[in-house]
Amino acid sequence: MGRMEASPGIEPGCADLQSATSPLRHEASSTTDAGGAAVGRVARGRAYAKRPERTRALSLAECKGSHVDLEAARTAMIDSQVRPNDVTDRRLIAAMAAVPREAFVPEARRGLAYSEASVETGPGRALAPARDFSKLVHAAAIRDTDRLLDVAPGAGYSSVVLVHLAGSVVALEQDEASAKILKDNLAAQGASGVEVVAGPLKAGAAAKGPFDVIFVNGAIEDVPDAWLGQLAEGGRLVVAVNEGLVRRARVYTRSGGKTAWRTPFESSSPILPGFEKAASFQL
Repeated sequence: MGRMEASPGIEPGCADLQSATSPLRHEASSTTDAGGAAVGRVARGRAYAKRPERTRALSLAECKGSHVDLEAARTAMIDSQVRPNDVTDRRLIAAMAAVPREAFVPEARRGLAYSEASVETGPGRALAPARDFSKLVHAAAIRDTDRLLDVAPGAGYSSVVLVHLAGSVVALEQDEASAKILKDNLAAQGASGVEVVAGPLKAGAAAKGPFDVIFVNGAIEDVPDAWLGQLAEGGRLVVAVNEGLVRRARVYTRSGGKTAWRTPFESSSPILPGFEKAASFQL
């Protein structure tokens, strides 16, 4: 294979973000919710025509000052951070290819939207690396009939991706000010099918439950009993949990009134403030 030359106006090293060797195409369709409102979805994604031998996940910051094809940047992210990490759900891959991560990041940090690090989106909220986010969503095994609670979505990226997969999404933020920011961001993206509610995160959203899936944006140390109690029979809670010096993803499943959990992978999801264990005095 010959050397790929950068397109005019592209700095050296940014050419792979312009590559069209493995484009992800998606076809859009729409369904309606119970009230008859249109709910946008990515119906299905076609397989990649050709998978590159290797794709480096360049951050947009590396290409500062150049014109970057953001769709190509998302494709590079999927090729290097999502697909190689056992994420095989084509609906999820198609949704992540369609939703612009940079739209949920403050302008000063948009150059980091497709990097392999978490990016702060607001006070106490961060956009998790695509690898961790996609693996956690994949572990939830979301069905298109599921009712889902999205905890601490911040700017709303997770809610927009998740509504492509679930039957309905309730997005929970901690106060009215945060909920308004979330609503405004969802409206700006034309996202429908997401209901935003405000209230203490640890309390969940009992009035809107029970839920088939509870998705938590950020790592915690203690899992609130309220979340487990709001799972429907067969429901799954997916969250990253600190275990000493190690952070691992956990999938809690409710069956017969009891909850069991498993650990599918180690995680680098950012800490969610307010969920630290209370300090204890030891002799």
